[in-house]
Amino acid sequence: MMHTRPSATELEELVVDHERWADSLGGLGRQLILEDTDLAGVDLAGRDLAGAYLGSCRLVGARLDGVRLPDARLVGVDLSEASLVGAVLTKADLSRARLVRARLGDANLIRTDLTEADLRQANLVGATLVKALLSDTDLRGADLTGALLERTRMSGVRLGGACLSGSRGVEQVVVLGQLDTGLDDALEWRSDADALDWLVRQAQRPGPD
Repeated sequence: MMHTRPSATELEELVVDHERWADSLGGLGRQLILEDTDLAGVDLAGRDLAGAYLGSCRLVGARLDGVRLPDARLVGVDLSEASLVGAVLTKADLSRARLVRARLGDANLIRTDLTEADLRQANLVGATLVKALLSDTDLRGADLTGALLERTRMSGVRLGGACLSGSRGVEQVVVLGQLDTGLDDALEWRSDADALDWLVRQAQRPGPD
């Protein structure tokens, strides 16, 4: 699929307009709405993109540290290898998003929808996933060291090879279906109490030196 790409000047104008829109609660400026747009490698660190719509946009390798994206619609975006350290993604819709090897350390993912998202080998160290929705989410090889998982809803999540050392609130994870804990392509499904016990055991394991 071809992705259009705005110039640096065009993108800056769109972002400034959106920040005015967000700051004025819609009274001024214009909401950022982009579809199938190539934004690979852009630097939007620290910008306010609350409520933005970036459907199926390509943000591979983008620098988004500290970006504000609460209530944003990011369905199907490709954020592979993007840096979102400390990003605010509260209530954002990241369903079907690709976040392979993305850096999400200390990110705020409270109530974020990660349905069918691909987070293989993502760095989620210290991230907050309170009440996040993880349905058919792929977290194989992800690092969730110290992440807060209180009341995180999980169903069909693949966790093989994920590091959960020191993750907090694990006892309150809501297991709504089976979890795959098998390594590589060896499926090993666990459900209910067995799945929760596995999560607790993983959280109690010492982390890497």
